[in-house]
Amino acid sequence: GGEDFDNLTVAWCKAEIEAKFGKDKLKLVNSNKRATSRLQRACETAKRNLSSGTSTTIEVDSLVEGVDFSVSLTRAKFEELNKVLFQKCMDTVTEVLADAGVQSSEVTDIVLVGGST
Repeated sequence: GGEDFDNLTVAWCKAEIEAKFGKDKLKLVNSNKRATSRLQRACETAKRNLSSGTSTTIEVDSLVEGVDFSVSLTRAKFEELNKVLFQKCMDTVTEVLADAGVQSSEVTDIVLVGGST
């Protein structure tokens, strides 16, 4: 679900934090529930922004002491991070088409809906 996409994005952000600020700052983030929650919310917002745009910025000021986190996330990078999840969605679509006896060439649009939509 949507939370899986968020979690993979958070993991990528944490890798970016480690690369930019070092392991000690990453440990501070991981041990601080408020910082982790703020990062999670920023990643959720980024995911929503990418549904209508090609890039967004994940930004959390004062994430932990000495860390103002900001990173650009493109839709292409988001898709790369979540490639396995997208493939699972496509596998499901393929199964549904097969179960219905419909060829993909007969379908013009597929809408995947989740969450509160």
